[in-house]
Amino acid sequence: MAKICIDLDMLLSYLLGEKSVVEKINQYIEKEELSITSLTLAELGLTVEDKETVIKISTLFNVLPFDEKAATKAWELYRIVAEERKPKFRIIYNAAIAIVNDAFFLTKDRMSYADIPGLKLI
Repeated sequence: MAKICIDLDMLLSYLLGEKSVVEKINQYIEKEELSITSLTLAELGLTVEDKETVIKISTLFNVLPFDEKAATKAWELYRIVAEERKPKFRIIYNAAIAIVNDAFFLTKDRMSYADIPGLKLI
């Protein structure tokens, strides 16, 4: 069973019922371990008005923390990526969390994540 970390953009599209995203996530629901980052959970809480939905998401998905290992990986990744472009911190933090948890990363924003070494995009 693979670990798949879902980005905020995919999660919001899923909640809004976007057909292609719903189909994609549904194909993983029973077969894989689905997770979100603690950063995604915080952003979801700031984005979604219905707090019960946020609480439900936090219980349905494994929440991967931004801990010491992820923080160390984040500054390593930032230094590498910053040689070519100035990445947004949320991109680096989410990537670092996924990498240290050996999770694939599911996002609509593949361009922002494409050059991050070690990140497994799906």
